[in-house]
Amino acid sequence: MAFGKGMGMGMGMGMGHGMGMGMGMGHGMGQPDFANPDAGIPPHNSLMPRSYYATPHELRRRPWTLKFSPDNTGAVSFPSDYRIDPNRPGNEKFAQWTEQDWDPALRFWTRDFDPTLIEWLKAAEPAEPSIVAALEFADQYDLWHPIHVKYAGLGGLEWIEQSDLLWYLEEKIPGTWPAPDADPATWPTPEANDRWVWINAELEQLADYMSEERLDYLDESDVQADHLHEYVIQFVGANQRDHPWTMELINCGLAIGNLVYMSYKAEFNRVRPSLICPGLIPPFGPPMHPAFPSGHSFLAHFLALLLLEVPYIHQRLGVDRSGALQPAEGSVFNIPEWSDLRGSAAIKSPLLLLAQRIAVNRERIGVHYPSDSSASRHLAAGIWDMIVPDPVGRGNIYNQMDDGSGNIIRKQSISCPMFDLILKRAKAEWP
Repeated sequence: MAFGKGMGMGMGMGMGHGMGMGMGMGHGMGQPDFANPDAGIPPHNSLMPRSYYATPHELRRRPWTLKFSPDNTGAVSFPSDYRIDPNRPGNEKFAQWTEQDWDPALRFWTRDFDPTLIEWLKAAEPAEPSIVAALEFADQYDLWHPIHVKYAGLGGLEWIEQSDLLWYLEEKIPGTWPAPDADPATWPTPEANDRWVWINAELEQLADYMSEERLDYLDESDVQADHLHEYVIQFVGANQRDHPWTMELINCGLAIGNLVYMSYKAEFNRVRPSLICPGLIPPFGPPMHPAFPSGHSFLAHFLALLLLEVPYIHQRLGVDRSGALQPAEGSVFNIPEWSDLRGSAAIKSPLLLLAQRIAVNRERIGVHYPSDSSASRHLAAGIWDMIVPDPVGRGNIYNQMDDGSGNIIRKQSISCPMFDLILKRAKAEWP
């Protein structure tokens, strides 16, 4: 049985629906059946299939022995200490992901956003409920697209946080701003030469992951490259027979998520870690689109948040509010609030901890910086807060207000009637 038919541009993930029907994500790059050499439709009539989110076939997975003891000349196995500061004069070519670096089939993301999704829909089935929901979402791009939504406190909805942007801060985002859980005076405002401090610290973390953890997590990371949703499905215990609308809810998360994170990638154009630290060579890839924010982190956290809207699921896998430092025995688990995903602390929720594991696996294989993962966690919370039908939001202090009569209401929301219907039906499938 084949699972998925490609949808979107640049996703490589699909989920079965019935007998091979359903929605996957990818424009030729997504390969639901990786054993099939004919899977995928590469651009420019190439005979080489694609996988791993638009990764060229030539950059497919290869074994690298992660042994870090010096060789007989005293040289280390991986030159992770050799790093390029992209902010220094002469290194401009390493400072930003350029249009020619994109996979040819994904370059439409570098153009002005098209709310009718003409290019994006070329490999999709417009009648699928999840695709209808994505079209409803896309039509309101003024409420979520980075060219319209201010981030990091500049009068916006406080999605991407300042700590996610220390590698990037410059003229575009001057000054400091308050955060709900920190004194703004504690945050630095880096100059161009200071940004390297934050970038280098992230590279150091990735070098540690590579030497200490990558080998243990490599097979898991390999499967999650194109099939992270399968880990989420297995964790919640869903199946197509008993939970078809829950599966469609996951499809919605994949489709809407693709629109969000690819739009933000095109806005920030961050280079992959291995470009400026060659010793962080990934075992496959890296994918041919920018690093920031992480698509895997966004999807994992967004899918988790959507599924935790189902009462049965959040009562089993939701947030522990016992206040204990460690999970308390017999705890009652709750639906998440927006503030649960603020900052960088571990979220006391089994399902959201799985999302974080998936995100960090992308760091372990060297294709994302920690701030890519963190920004996506915060961005996913922001989109969830806007799209889920709830008159007051989920604790987002920046997206609620007094209506003048003492009633707290939501400032803004994204209206997707098809998504609302899918969510309602998904809730009804569980006890």
